[in-house]
Amino acid sequence: MNKNTYAQILDTLFQKSLDAIVIIDNMGIIQMANRAITKLFGYQVSETIGANIAIFLQNKIASEQNRDILQHLRPGPKSLLNQTLAFVHKNGTIFSCDISISEVILAEGEQLFAWTIRKVAAQEQPIAIIKALNPTPKEKELNELKTRFITTASHEFRTPLSTILSSAKLLGRYTESAEQEKRLKHIHRIQSAVNNLNLILDDLLTWSKLEEGKINYEPQPFNFKKLVNESMEEVMMIAKKDQQLIYNHHGHNNDIILDPSYLKNILLNLLSNAIKYSRAGDTIELNSHIDEHRLHLQVKDQGIGIALEDQAHLFDRFFRGNNAANIQGTGLGLNIVKKYIDTMNGDIHFESSLGAGSTFNVYIPFNPSYNTSVS
Repeated sequence: MNKNTYAQILDTLFQKSLDAIVIIDNMGIIQMANRAITKLFGYQVSETIGANIAIFLQNKIASEQNRDILQHLRPGPKSLLNQTLAFVHKNGTIFSCDISISEVILAEGEQLFAWTIRKVAAQEQPIAIIKALNPTPKEKELNELKTRFITTASHEFRTPLSTILSSAKLLGRYTESAEQEKRLKHIHRIQSAVNNLNLILDDLLTWSKLEEGKINYEPQPFNFKKLVNESMEEVMMIAKKDQQLIYNHHGHNNDIILDPSYLKNILLNLLSNAIKYSRAGDTIELNSHIDEHRLHLQVKDQGIGIALEDQAHLFDRFFRGNNAANIQGTGLGLNIVKKYIDTMNGDIHFESSLGAGSTFNVYIPFNPSYNTSVS
């Protein structure tokens, strides 16, 4: 595929997004916009280019207010990347939209921000009014979980999608052979965002299936070290600059009998967490040991660590530590890991302190009914 065809495909992805997307500079001036902006706000794309992003926002009259709005929403320390705000249509109609903002740094140092904007749907009326007014505790819990599930999915998908679409659009600018390094930078950003999306989607779908009892435990013989290598290759696609993943194995090298899909999901979640919560250049260790009775996995990182007050809730569904609020994640990974390990009659323990990294140890016994598991 030549570069022009590639650019056309990426431009199509940007233009056909159902969400409205605008790319602004650090002064709030719109540099790019997709066609969905017309459907949402009534402006033609040509009307928005060169305008201030505040044309879409309620209370947009005073320039001081514009600066306050932009300063509050611009990514960076003490600012929120995802929230709901009042927006205004070209005809004056006011409505609520969820927004997600991601930063884009061009190779030449230019700073841009991609805004992904989606109108908040009006609440649906309950079909069974009496039941809605008097829900059982179980129904309340299920409704809350459903709401958190949808909110989490929506929230976590928008940032990588914004990254993909903005980088895809910007790739079209670099058409000269001398700009290959700039193209490769944006291609890497797209690849990393896609892999993040895959991990998020896997978490959400796996959790949903586990809650519905649709995932069966199916132990079978498989090559453990091959599975580990495959898992490491997958997670390194989301690794930060100069991060290293070191693997050491001790004990038997035989095939083992466990459920390989369970084990791979455990590895992917623990390793991706170690990558996400560590800094660029940090080393992550994966250690394994197999004897006649059990498999021991250890994942050790040098990352941000887990505050003492958060540790008791670490395996709760949708839980995010206070120091992880600005790091992408569903809060489901460790909950899924715990469910898998419990199903296999295993144990998981961790040691961590704030700012000093975390170490997770997983112990999974071999099923005694399979005499060929390890010799």
